[in-house]
Amino acid sequence: MGLFTPIFIFLIGQGEGGVVEGLRLVLIYLFLQRLGIFILVLGVSKVVAKLGFRISLLLGSVLLVFYYLIPGVWGEQIWVVYLMASISAVAIPFYWLSRHSILSMDGKRRKRGAEIGLLTLIDKGSAMLSPVVGGVILGLFGFKVLFIVGAVIVLFSSVPPFFMDHHVKESEVGVKDFWSWVKDRKNRYRVLGFVGDGWEGIVSAYLWPVYIFLIVGSFQILGGMTSAVLLFSSLMVFLAGRVFDKDRAKGGMEDEKKYWFVGSILAVLRVLRGAFGTLGGVFGLDLVTKLVSPYYWVPFASYIYSMGEKGKALSIYAYRSVIYSLGVMILTGILWWVMGQPWRWWGVFGINGVAVLLTFPMARES
Repeated sequence: MGLFTPIFIFLIGQGEGGVVEGLRLVLIYLFLQRLGIFILVLGVSKVVAKLGFRISLLLGSVLLVFYYLIPGVWGEQIWVVYLMASISAVAIPFYWLSRHSILSMDGKRRKRGAEIGLLTLIDKGSAMLSPVVGGVILGLFGFKVLFIVGAVIVLFSSVPPFFMDHHVKESEVGVKDFWSWVKDRKNRYRVLGFVGDGWEGIVSAYLWPVYIFLIVGSFQILGGMTSAVLLFSSLMVFLAGRVFDKDRAKGGMEDEKKYWFVGSILAVLRVLRGAFGTLGGVFGLDLVTKLVSPYYWVPFASYIYSMGEKGKALSIYAYRSVIYSLGVMILTGILWWVMGQPWRWWGVFGINGVAVLLTFPMARES
């Protein structure tokens, strides 16, 4: 579903005023979503601490059902985009604060890479057919049916949290605590890393799918290409986790050096996205990127989860959400101007490459 949501938003804006307006509507959606999270997340984190992770995950999933039902019922309308942004601003903190905290608290440092690799392998494996099936549904029935199917799937996926163990929350989360954390010089590299994480995530998750769609012009081809890339790259994620654990266990700089090296390659690949304008080109680049990137983001995710091992998982991920969201809001302002330029895609993917480099200091968490 995540693959086609930005295209849904883009097409609504494109219908109002062309490609640039379509891209800018995606930016408006992202700005409104992240503004809501920026305002709400510290308060939501306190609610999560009281309700517990199990109930919070369930609540986030229920909100996500409504997130998909709204476009499934009312279809392609601008006000639908605004309402989706508002609902996701509440659903994301409830779901992801809980999920990140659980993974951080339950994981073992010496097996962190393998755990992340296995979890991602399961996620990718279970979702491998989703893009191609989603593309076929879109081609035959349109967005309304796709979003209703997505709502049903999310509804069933909300059952597993009922079988999860309870967790003890040890974090105090508030505006004063957050401000003290930000002002601490020891956390500056984390702030920088969170901003880079946000920029990378937004470009890759929202603008890259739109770019490919503009090239291929077909939901079925886009879905089939994405499923094929997932098929070829899934095992690499598991292997990357094993390699990271072995490097980290050596106690030197092995995992950090490999993280920086692969990250540098990934940054170049991100920039090169703007050089490919054919189906074969974007498929080849995406495949190479997916084969290389696990050796970057498995360590990065491990470094992030290592922060939560130190007793304040919930507060760390709440602070990350605030900084992440602020970074995204700043980025949408920059990209608003970039979208109006003839070199817009080079600008977008150039920022994408810089974003990867901004995350390099996170290796200090090793």
